[in-house]
Amino acid sequence: MSTHLRLQSYKNDAESLRLRSNHGSFDPTAVLIELGGNSLDPEEITSEEEARRINSILLHERHHWLQHVGTTGGIYNSILLQFEMGVISSTPGLETLTEEDIPLLRSAHPERRRIVEIWELCEQVRRAFFGCRIGDYRELDTGIALPTRTLTDALANHIQKYVPGPSGLPLSFPQFPKEAFQGGDGYAVPQHRSWVVGIRHLMEFSARVSEITKLVVDATLLGDKRLDVSSLLAGIYTVAYDIFLKACGTAERSMTTLVTAATVCDIALNGCHFPIGPALLQSPGLLFAQLSKEMHGFDFRRAVVVNVPSTVRDLVDAIYQHLEDRTGVDWKATTLATSGLFGHLTPFDMGAPFEGVRAEGRPHTFPNAIEWLAPLWGKSASIRTDHPELFILPACIYTDDRHRFHHLFDEIAPPAVKRLGTLRGTRPIDPGWVPWMLQFSIEADLLRGMVYLDSSALATTLARHVQSLSGNSATREGSLSAVFHSVYFASRKSPLGVSLVRRIAKTLEVDSPL
Repeated sequence: MSTHLRLQSYKNDAESLRLRSNHGSFDPTAVLIELGGNSLDPEEITSEEEARRINSILLHERHHWLQHVGTTGGIYNSILLQFEMGVISSTPGLETLTEEDIPLLRSAHPERRRIVEIWELCEQVRRAFFGCRIGDYRELDTGIALPTRTLTDALANHIQKYVPGPSGLPLSFPQFPKEAFQGGDGYAVPQHRSWVVGIRHLMEFSARVSEITKLVVDATLLGDKRLDVSSLLAGIYTVAYDIFLKACGTAERSMTTLVTAATVCDIALNGCHFPIGPALLQSPGLLFAQLSKEMHGFDFRRAVVVNVPSTVRDLVDAIYQHLEDRTGVDWKATTLATSGLFGHLTPFDMGAPFEGVRAEGRPHTFPNAIEWLAPLWGKSASIRTDHPELFILPACIYTDDRHRFHHLFDEIAPPAVKRLGTLRGTRPIDPGWVPWMLQFSIEADLLRGMVYLDSSALATTLARHVQSLSGNSATREGSLSAVFHSVYFASRKSPLGVSLVRRIAKTLEVDSPL
């Protein structure tokens, strides 16, 4: 495929990084939940019904966070994104790049072309795993595949750079049998309608079920019989459900069916994906289709009260047992393996990473994203062991006892929610958190954008990190400083970094510090 077509493919599929709906989004590179849309403006909220709708959207995005840190599918996606950043940051001569050197995809420099080739092979893997339009996937299909062992070893080495093992020893990964690396290069890509089915589709359907559950419980408590949720199961939100219903052959259409399908989604999301299994071992979409087929014969008439966690837990246990009986696999084993791999780590105190920020004036002492996320992976696995329903249908706990929900969720909650341009902490956080969050997202956008954007388009992308913030002047000023410093240091103080800072300042109509 021509360079031009590949550039267009990356630009057109830029949203493949995020889980986005009309009124909210979750961005794994920014570890941030964002709520938006006119219907979320407090001045536009004219009814209790609208307020309930907003809370259901927030629960939907919180579910995405739980999927992000609480399933091997979410973990693998994060690791791939961080590994891609590491690949681009190793570009030869990064500290000497100029505006004319990007996009790197057009580079004639042999070593830089090799770096981009590695990045593209990783992106092809990530795009198929995450899920995308069939056309976008085909445009990246070069006919070359990363060997399973090569990618597995590369990802393991990347994590070991930032995550220590118990007692300070090197992190020790599971010993994968040789058979796992044989014939693994022909990675199956499941398709449904116009989609390559991946974790995106399983996550969106499951989170929508939780959202619907919240709306149904609220309407029932208020005696509101007008609620129609059929429009919420359409488009991308029904891909997984369509596959499930066709595969298992049930004619039942009930909350039990929805919760069962969401549970099978969660089991597929939390399958033997890296780092618990070798990279490229199995497609989550294909695993979901296979497990859905095994649900044939399950009793879908079984009653479930969605705001009574014990009944949801009973249904979940019955599904696990049914699948274990049919497949001979203990589908809870990956949770124990994740806990065993990362459970020794202690989650960061939200104030701890920022001690040098005010004195240094730059995000110099911040942890790497993997370093920060890994303890949350271990903590999530520990919570899942006793409360799998939190990750499968968080609405069942939330609608039963909000305090109980927050007791479990807040230990692994994302740092903040952005709503109407203002960042709000989900728990007490140090004032230095804003530049830290911005560093995560800016470095990700910068390194990724260098591959396929020119300097003007890249500067516009980076400027949005401040344009989307309102809040008080101190927050905006701190955000400006963080953006400038993050761009400059992430680009290794290169001439390109200087040019980008100046372009961003011009876009924002402020003075450039360089």
